[in-house]
This record gives sequence, C-alpha cells and structure tokens, in this order.
Amino acid sequence: MLKRTLALAFSAAFAAAFVAVPTDRALAEMAAPTTTKAKKEPAKQETKSGDKSGMTGAERRKKCSEEWKAAKAAGKTADQKWPQFYSACNTRLKGS
Repeated sequence: MLKRTLALAFSAAFAAAFVAVPTDRALAEMAAPTTTKAKKEPAKQETKSGDKSGMTGAERRKKCSEEWKAAKAAGKTADQKWPQFYSACNTRLKGS
C-alpha cells in the first residue's frame, strides 16, 4: 500500500514538472469571447483551361452514362465496352 501511495505521489510530482504553465497571452486568449466563425464556402469547381465545354468531370461522366444506357438499349454500342465508349464520349464532350 505504501509503495502504491509513493508511486502515485511521485508520478503526480513528475507530471506536474512537465505541465506547461500558460502565459499571460494564452490566458487572455482563453478568456476572450469566441467570435462566430464564418462558415467556409465550398470550393467552386473550376474547369481546366483545356476544357472548352465548361462541364466538370462529374457532369461529363453523368452525361456519358446516360448516352451509354440509351445506346445500349438501342443496341448501338458497336461492340464497345464502357471504357472505350466513355473515353470517346469524354473526349467529345471536352471539345479537345
């Protein structure tokens, strides 16, 4: 029991030696009322300079997906798989 008490006292004293004492500036910052933080606006997606369509990648993907579904339903995929179809569609929509 005595060992445990001494160990706790020693560890408390040891920990107190390494605890940072706040400076006057830190105390002032803690006491200052917090201001309402302005909400961050989501970053606007900008198109790359080589993209003449003005569409984002997600918009092009959605449009190509719709075209793929329509072409597949009509049987006009010309034995293309989705990656080949998407590559051609994406290039066409970019205007490159």
